[in-house]
Amino acid sequence: FFIVIFREVIPRVKTFQVVQDEPDHISIFVVPGDGFDEVREYILERTSAYVGDDVRVELITVDSIPTTAGGKRRLFISKCGVKAAGSIDEDV
Repeated sequence: FFIVIFREVIPRVKTFQVVQDEPDHISIFVVPGDGFDEVREYILERTSAYVGDDVRVELITVDSIPTTAGGKRRLFISKCGVKAAGSIDEDV
């Protein structure tokens, strides 16, 4: 879903990362490009419509988004610790 939204707003968004730190809170970190202010509300509206009214969506502009040790950028990070249905992994 997020890739579709951000594909629509390139080059106004250079890169992004979505972090879910709570089941009811998502932070979207964005490295803005030229014209970002024109798409800020569009991103928030599309995301809010997708995740529903029970989830707060925060859009945060940053200068850069860190990469992993392997040099890749994680587009979505979940920190909320919710186990997937049927998961047997106790460390999720």
